[in-house]
Amino acid sequence: MGKYGAVHMCFQPTGEVGFAVGSKGVIVFTATPNRSEAKQYADNKRAEYLNEFISGDMSAEVNDMLQSNRAKFYGASLVGNKITYKDTDIPPHGKLAIYRILKDTDTGVITYETHGFPDVVTKGKPATDMKTKGESTEFVNEKLEMKYYSDNNHEYEYEELLSDEASAIAWVENFTGIATAFTVNILSHGTGSVSPAQIAVVKSGEDFVLTITGTATSLLDNDVEKVSSISNGTYTIADIAADHDLYVAF
Repeated sequence: MGKYGAVHMCFQPTGEVGFAVGSKGVIVFTATPNRSEAKQYADNKRAEYLNEFISGDMSAEVNDMLQSNRAKFYGASLVGNKITYKDTDIPPHGKLAIYRILKDTDTGVITYETHGFPDVVTKGKPATDMKTKGESTEFVNEKLEMKYYSDNNHEYEYEELLSDEASAIAWVENFTGIATAFTVNILSHGTGSVSPAQIAVVKSGEDFVLTITGTATSLLDNDVEKVSSISNGTYTIADIAADHDLYVAF
């Protein structure tokens, strides 16, 4: 499986609107869980074993960061074009999401793997790195350090595999409060095919188009028969405003 790296990292400080962290993209992203391990021996053998998630370390490099987003990310104050960092600043907690592109090297099929973290805290402003101008030009990236934890439901990470990039973007932005999105669950049966298949995530107000290859004998949309609405091999949900379950029979 080929992995194309991280794309579209977004962060939502608690109680605020989310934003894309890197205005020109993500260079590197790593999330490493830390676990607590304990063993209990009795009668000359291991009787109990415990391995629990306690927290995670997260790091990223992004290409450019808007000044307004930098202030929000580090918990600093912004007035005009001036950011002020104080020793009383409290780095914010919030939600973070990102996706990466996967390519099956045998089939060539590309999928999109989303990751969401419900409780992330930034570690504050990193070191300032400056160098004199030399004979070559270097790109300077924003290096970020974060911690992540379990939420009140004992959940610390969500992962979902999607078939198209628009769904991955919508998933990330919905998770971080940038946009509202709805899920379309798609099932099909018979000799035909549909695209996208299985799951799509669509931003509120956008149109969802299902491409149908073959002759469908039935199309149920939230248990309502819609086969007569198929036109030129497509079925459209215009201005989506709710989740939908689609079933197509051939």
